[in-house]
Amino acid sequence: MRAVVANYLEKAVKKAVERGKLPSLDVQVQVEYPDRRHGDYATNVAFLIAKVAKRPPREVAEIVADFLDMPHVEAVEVAGPGFINIRMKDTWWHSIVREVLRKGCRYGDLKIGKGKRVQIEFVSANPTGPLHVGHARGAAVGDSLARILKKAGYNVEKEYYINDAGRQIRLLGESLLVRCKQLKGIDEELPEDGYRGDYIVKLAEEALNVFPDILERPEEEAVETLANWGKERLLEEIKRDLADYNVKFDSFF
Repeated sequence: MRAVVANYLEKAVKKAVERGKLPSLDVQVQVEYPDRRHGDYATNVAFLIAKVAKRPPREVAEIVADFLDMPHVEAVEVAGPGFINIRMKDTWWHSIVREVLRKGCRYGDLKIGKGKRVQIEFVSANPTGPLHVGHARGAAVGDSLARILKKAGYNVEKEYYINDAGRQIRLLGESLLVRCKQLKGIDEELPEDGYRGDYIVKLAEEALNVFPDILERPEEEAVETLANWGKERLLEEIKRDLADYNVKFDSFF
């Protein structure tokens, strides 16, 4: 609501100029939240005007305060060398609550984005394993940023980039094949940089049911089959976890 207060202060300055109390000027009013002992809102606009008017800031503050015509104001005080402190009545806060209830989820909508397109890519974990806490943090930050930008009037697209090719995906297939062999009693070591999580064992158990002849296939074919199948299964799990986390993407690719 600082913008609303700033608008009333700008009107007060304009009236003072029209009445000849202040020289013609163009000033941007900034409103801050002071220590609550001093009021609900405060501005240093008098200091900015004083430079142009060549008058003491406190004198300028008194003029602006006299022309301030704003509803729900309990008191306007000029403090120190020229700060203007404003204390509001309870009815001011009640009106804000009513406005929030009236607008619902539309409350706080802005138009500063002017429909400009913004693409935010976040999480984008390789489909070679489940999401972890670091991904959850990235999901929370990315989704929150997207919501804020959308609220501000931007046309936001949330993208999850799927890196489903290359060495890491092949390692997934190799790791799954080794676990399948181990489950069938074949002694074989995982690749040095293979995936060693418990989820690989569970996937391998499932893979043996889906592809009962996987160990009879040529190794290259088996690795490729398991890699393609495994990445899709893990991507399903990733999407499910994100949905449970209430994070939705516009595109996965």
